[in-house]
Amino acid sequence: MAAPALAVAAKAIGKTILKKYVFKAIKWGLAIQFAVMLLAGMLVFQGAMGFEAAASGGTGGAWSDLAKKEIPAQYLALYEKYGAFCPGLDMQILAAVGRQESNHGQGTGAGIHSGANGAGAKGPMQFLQGTFDAYAIDGNNDGKKDVYDPEDAIPSAANYLCSSGGASKACQTGGKPDLSKGSQVTLVDNGGEDGQMKGTSVQTTTCMEKAIFAYNHSTSYVADIIARANKYRSADGAFSGSGELGPMPKQPPRTVKQALAWAEGQTTNPSQNWYYACLAFVARSYGLTSNVDWAIHEWDGIRTQYRHPGDKSIPAGALVFWDLGAGHPGHIALSAGNGMVYSNDIRRKGKIDLVPADEITKKWGAKYVGWTPPYFPKASY
Repeated sequence: MAAPALAVAAKAIGKTILKKYVFKAIKWGLAIQFAVMLLAGMLVFQGAMGFEAAASGGTGGAWSDLAKKEIPAQYLALYEKYGAFCPGLDMQILAAVGRQESNHGQGTGAGIHSGANGAGAKGPMQFLQGTFDAYAIDGNNDGKKDVYDPEDAIPSAANYLCSSGGASKACQTGGKPDLSKGSQVTLVDNGGEDGQMKGTSVQTTTCMEKAIFAYNHSTSYVADIIARANKYRSADGAFSGSGELGPMPKQPPRTVKQALAWAEGQTTNPSQNWYYACLAFVARSYGLTSNVDWAIHEWDGIRTQYRHPGDKSIPAGALVFWDLGAGHPGHIALSAGNGMVYSNDIRRKGKIDLVPADEITKKWGAKYVGWTPPYFPKASY
């Protein structure tokens, strides 16, 4: 259920701005973004924000088969349309919220289709009325903002997530919400019970986590949303091998499929000498520069919940680590799936080869450490 807004945006001002500027801007084909600030300075309404651009497809990679099976076509299209509402939001996160709140409008609980539940939540995205009033968007341009209409409720949820997650400067780019950024923010976990001020202080490390936490003040809710979003991602798109631990804090520029294709190209037409450059190789596969020097720094830099020590069920696209005898990770390779990895130096000095993962253990006497998603904490995304 969405947490209540601190205040409600001034409707008269909003309508005046929309009539005077937004509709004229749309007529001339401009992409406009407006913000109306609350008394406390919180961004509560993000107006016409290039929905036409969003309609071409949200961010987050392709949908998984599970997503296509679970989500009705209307909702799938709406999640995809508004998944690009602001940088860092993606359609799978938006869909995961819809799944958690009403099973994509398919639930029969109180408040989903009419009235309100015991906590006062309404509609397929389970808004409290005050929150909806503050963030509501008329998605289908019928002149009404209907909390029970997914055409309005879903873009309003996207607006709420972006505005809540992007309320601080640490989660903004150019003064606009950017949920792809990191943000160390202390929040109070009250188990989702709105209005309770006592609870466990927790740290969020991404603006996306901050946004989800604002929707429901519960760390378990955040974990559930991230896990469900991960299940809704296709393996050909964003990395989807983190299981219940959820997706990475940030997705790299290249998909798994693109990274593996690039790595395969390096086996026959290398772009450089890869001697003693394992970390540089795997980062470049994903279109990034790691900005750290050694595999140990990469392993240690990844949050504990994203590490899979000793797990040999390694998904394609994962980063795979070995200890070469120093007592810590000293080599890193790129998983191609089915027990195979792309590695430098293993068969040819300075070259890349596709080899069985256990060949590194046997040939170099290395100890397998584990795997992580392809996240590079120090890289510039």
